[in-house]
Amino acid sequence: MKVFINDHDYLSQWKDILASRAEEAVQALSEIDGVEGLILGGSIGRGETWPLSDVDLIPILSTPEANACIGPIRSRLAEQWEREGWSTTLDAGTLYVTRQEVEQALSGPAVEALAETRLYHILDKGVGGQAPYDPYGDAERVLGWIRSVRFLPEVVTYRVNQQRDRIAVLFAQLDHELAAEKLGEANRTLYTLPEVIRTFCMEGWGLRDVSWTRLGTRFERAAAEKGLAKLADDLNEIANLSDARVRERMEAAPGQIRQRHARSYASRLLIGEPVTQVQDARDVLRVFAKYEYRKLDGPPYPEWLGAETEASRLRSGADLLRSACRELLSLSV
Repeated sequence: MKVFINDHDYLSQWKDILASRAEEAVQALSEIDGVEGLILGGSIGRGETWPLSDVDLIPILSTPEANACIGPIRSRLAEQWEREGWSTTLDAGTLYVTRQEVEQALSGPAVEALAETRLYHILDKGVGGQAPYDPYGDAERVLGWIRSVRFLPEVVTYRVNQQRDRIAVLFAQLDHELAAEKLGEANRTLYTLPEVIRTFCMEGWGLRDVSWTRLGTRFERAAAEKGLAKLADDLNEIANLSDARVRERMEAAPGQIRQRHARSYASRLLIGEPVTQVQDARDVLRVFAKYEYRKLDGPPYPEWLGAETEASRLRSGADLLRSACRELLSLSV
C-alpha cells in the first residue's frame, strides 16, 4: 500500500492517484451482482478534477436491493485511502437508478421524471459524466438523456420553483422556531436558508452548483457579475462568515477542519484557481458547519460553529435575510 509522506507527496502525483482510485472503485462495484452499469459523475467525470475531488459513481441496478451491497465496499475503499495519508470520498450508492427507471425516464416528459428525488439529483450529478462500466448501454443512455434535458427551460423552471418553495417553507419554519424560542432549531434553519438561496440563484442564472465544497466562493463571483455582490455579503454575514469572523472561527476550529483548509487552499492554488485564504476558509467552514448542525439540537455550541445564543440576533439575521429575498430575488416571504 502506497503511503504519502506528507501533503506535498500526494499533491505531486494527485492526478494519477485520483484516476487510479476511480478505476479501483469502478472495478470493485462492477463485480457486485445486480450492478449493470456505472456513471462516473462529479468533477472527475466532467474532467474538472482537483486534488480534493470525490469519486462520484452512480450505479444502474437490476433491482433497488442490489444497492445494499455497495456500502461495505465504499467503506473499505474510503478507509484504505485514508490510511494512505490523503482521504478521497467515495460517493457511490447515495444516488442510483434501476434499469426500469431508466426506461420510464427516457420514455416520458423530463419534468415528470424529476418527481423521483434520486433522478432529480442524478440529472445534476451526471452532467458531463462518463460511462466506465456499461455492458448493456444503459449508462450511456442515461448520460444522453441528461445532456438533452438538463437545461431545457421547463426543467430549469421546475428546479427553480422547487427551491423557491423550499425557501418559503424554511422561512415559515424559522418564524415558528423563533416564536417558540427554539434557538437550536432556529440556528440550523438560519444556516440552511442561505445555502438554498445560493442554489436557487445559481439555477436561475443558468449555472450549476458544481463542487459544493467551493460553492460559496463561486457564488460570490457569480453574484458580483450580476451586480448582486451585496446579496453574497449578506448571506455570509447571516451565517457569521464575514472575513473577520472567518478568521476567528478557523482559529478555534478542531484540527481536522484546519487540516482540510490547509489542503483545500493548497489544492486550489495548485490548479490555478483565483482564491484567497479567507475565501477558502469560509468555504471549508460552510461545509463542516452543515454536518455539525445535523448533530446538535441546541447549546452548548462549539465556538468555531459561529452559532448565535441570543434570540434577538437570530431575529435580526432573519429580518436581513427576508429583506434580501424580497428585494433581490422577488420572493413572496
